[in-house]
Amino acid sequence: MAPPLINDTTETDFIADTASELVGLDNVDRDCALVMAPEHFSYMLNHSLSAYIRIGNGDQPGAFQVHNPGYEFNDAIVPRCQSACPISGT
Repeated sequence: MAPPLINDTTETDFIADTASELVGLDNVDRDCALVMAPEHFSYMLNHSLSAYIRIGNGDQPGAFQVHNPGYEFNDAIVPRCQSACPISGT
């Protein structure tokens, strides 16, 4: 069984603040319900101060939750994600 996924408070505040600047305060849910997923990410959090966030996929067709057979990633959100979390070496 995987350990529980527990976000680092400082990192969570950082990404929530950054997301609020990018998409507006009303589009960031800082008090979302806890979920029993994705426990596999908890292993990474045991080794690195991080925060797991869920990115909205809009309300168009294909906007299901991840792992749903109808899920289709919204490629239009990639530039916003990259500006919030730049990855070096890409």
